[in-house]
Amino acid sequence: MLDKNIIYAMICSIALVSCSTFDEDTPADEVKAVQQEKAAKSKKINTEKAAKAEKEKTAKTERDKAKKSAKAEKDKAKIAAIAEKDKAEKAARAEKDKVEKAAKAEKDKAEKTVKAEKDKAEKAAQAKIAEHKAADLAKQEKAKSETAARVARLQAAKAAAAAERAAAPTSTTAIKKHSGKTTPLGADASSNSVGTIPSWSGKMLGVPKGLRYGGSGDV
Repeated sequence: MLDKNIIYAMICSIALVSCSTFDEDTPADEVKAVQQEKAAKSKKINTEKAAKAEKEKTAKTERDKAKKSAKAEKDKAKIAAIAEKDKAEKAARAEKDKVEKAAKAEKDKAEKTVKAEKDKAEKAAQAKIAEHKAADLAKQEKAKSETAARVARLQAAKAAAAAERAAAPTSTTAIKKHSGKTTPLGADASSNSVGTIPSWSGKMLGVPKGLRYGGSGDV
C-alpha cells in the first residue's frame, strides 16, 4: 500500500507535466525531450520520496518494535521485581513467624518450669506443714499418754497408801500388838506386806539400798 505522500507527489508531477506550455513554433522533438526530462525528474523525485517514506516507515517500525521490546523488558523486569519482593516479604514473614514461635515455645517452657518449681515448693511446704502437724500431734499424744500414765501411777500409789492406811492399826497399843516394835514416832518399824516399805532399824541413813532418788516430783 502506497504512502499518501507518494501519491501526492505523483499527482503533482502529472499536473506539472500536463501544465507545461510551449510555443507553436517549438519543434515536437524538443517538446518531447523536455516532457521526458520533466517526467524523469518527477519520477526521480517520486522514487526518492518513496524511498524516504519507506525508510521512515522502516525506521518507525523499528522504533515501535524497539519501544515495544523495551516496554516488554521493563514490564518483565517490573514483574520479576514484584515477584522477588513478594518472595523476600514471604521469607521475612516466615522467618518472623519462626522466631516468634520459637520465642513463644521458650516462654511457655520457662513458664512451665517456673510453675513446676512453684508447685514443687508448695507441695514441699505442705508436706513440711503436715510433718510438723504430725509431730505436734505425736507430741500431744505422747504428752497425753505420759500424763495418763502419771495419773494412773499417782492413783495407784494413792490407792495403795489408802489401803495401807486402812490396814494399819489405829492406836499405839494396836501397833505394838501388831509388830511388837515401833519407831520413835510410834510407827510400825517392820516392813509392809508388799515390800515397798523397808523395816526401820534406826541404823539406816540416806537412800535405802536398791533405790534411786531423783528428786521430788510425781510418783
